[in-house]
Amino acid sequence: MRCRACGAGFYPAQRRCTACGAWDQLDDEPLPRAGSLFAWTVVHVAAADPPLPVPYAVGYVDLDDGPRVLGPIAVDGDPETALRSGQRLTLVPHDPADDVPFHLEVAA
Repeated sequence: MRCRACGAGFYPAQRRCTACGAWDQLDDEPLPRAGSLFAWTVVHVAAADPPLPVPYAVGYVDLDDGPRVLGPIAVDGDPETALRSGQRLTLVPHDPADDVPFHLEVAA
């Protein structure tokens, strides 16, 4: 979503802009598909729902001209060494019926 009053972007959907405080001034907008890795962690305990193989990475990505999103990160190799701050990632949407709406991948 994007605020008509100040231009801030948000995910997930909400009614109030947390940047400027405007109510009901947010319009639906597709999420940008690329961004920079802000922070991440590697999880070593299996999640029950949705099940993910361990270890797996989860991180915050600052999408280009958009919001900061949190999601699972698919990496080749060891997630402990495969990620670095500022690294470019791509947002990959999932089927709307999936438990996880998207995942992130290291940009090619």
